Amino acid sequence: MRNISITQGRRPEVNKKEGRTGGRNSKISCCYYHNADIKSVRTYAIITCAISIVLSIITLYGYKQIIMVCRPEEIIFTPPKIDKESYAKYLESASRIDLIFDQLIPRNSVSNPNIVIDINEYLSRLGTLKRKYLGSLYRYEEWLNVVGAHKKNLENAIKSMKKEKNKKKKFFKVNEESFELSLRDLKVENEFESYLSTVASLFDVTARFTSSFLKGSEQCHSLSGIHKITRDKTGFKELSKLIENAENSWIDDLKTRRDSTTHYIMISAHSKYNLRENSGGKKENTVIVGIPRLPTKGKSILIWLEDIPVIGGQRQKSSRFKTNKDSEVEAHEIFDVLGRSILRYNGKINTNFDLIDGEKYICDIRNNLETFIFEILMNLCKKVKCI
Repeated sequence: MRNISITQGRRPEVNKKEGRTGGRNSKISCCYYHNADIKSVRTYAIITCAISIVLSIITLYGYKQIIMVCRPEEIIFTPPKIDKESYAKYLESASRIDLIFDQLIPRNSVSNPNIVIDINEYLSRLGTLKRKYLGSLYRYEEWLNVVGAHKKNLENAIKSMKKEKNKKKKFFKVNEESFELSLRDLKVENEFESYLSTVASLFDVTARFTSSFLKGSEQCHSLSGIHKITRDKTGFKELSKLIENAENSWIDDLKTRRDSTTHYIMISAHSKYNLRENSGGKKENTVIVGIPRLPTKGKSILIWLEDIPVIGGQRQKSSRFKTNKDSEVEAHEIFDVLGRSILRYNGKINTNFDLIDGEKYICDIRNNLETFIFEILMNLCKKVKCI
């Protein structure tokens, strides 16, 4: 390292060859600059310091603004308000069930003493109930679509049968004719079960929402449980009566059919057409999507011979014979396509089951459900509006 020797009032000497200050053996004793140079350095330092302070202030202020914007708890979103006339149009276009759901939402952050759960949980249950209700509407529309296609297939089959019947009339003269057409549709049966399951699920979610007003029973999720809890509870007797009447008139039947199809058997939706002609005239009878009049629970019954899952279908042979007591007995045997016996049965096989119109049954369920949900929510609305 080379030292620099500087005298007072003079600039350091520069070695032009080496391009550096001072000589090889120069030493430093002290360092002084001209007065003009000292002022320039001071001015530069002051300006640099001022700029640094200004930049620090700007940076600090901007940083605070960024922090304020990034904090989610400090972000306030104010949706645009609409005038009363526009809001009135919303109300006019809304259905009555939509209005009820809206009225069940507490406003202005005022705590309601009748709601015994956290407001977030309450709103979550209400939203789930609305979605389940809309789901039941969707399943009903799907049911109508599937049944509509099934009825068209039935009509086409009836036309074909009548056409064949008229051909035979040209060659054979008979005093009486009887025709029967039976049609099963797996899509109809599955949609029937799906609708029952959807409605039963809606019952459970309705019960759970209702329990939001029942202190000590906030987690109850069955209508029967709600009925028992509210039967002797002050302020809930009207609600309890609504549930009791609905259960006795149609809900219990629906649940029994749902349990039967869920745990035991496949429901049979069987459309039938009967035609009988004789000298007295012509008699026609049609059953659309016929289902058993009484629900079956707890046991499996082979209602239709077509239920046997044998490849190629089954063949049936029937005969009658007399016993020692001179009574006549029917004997039936079912074979596969190779002639191997599958089932032997002595006795009369009942194929004329007491059927009801399944299409009408589902339509009645839909109407009863609409009324029931509306009345339950109307009753609960009184408890939300009490303050």
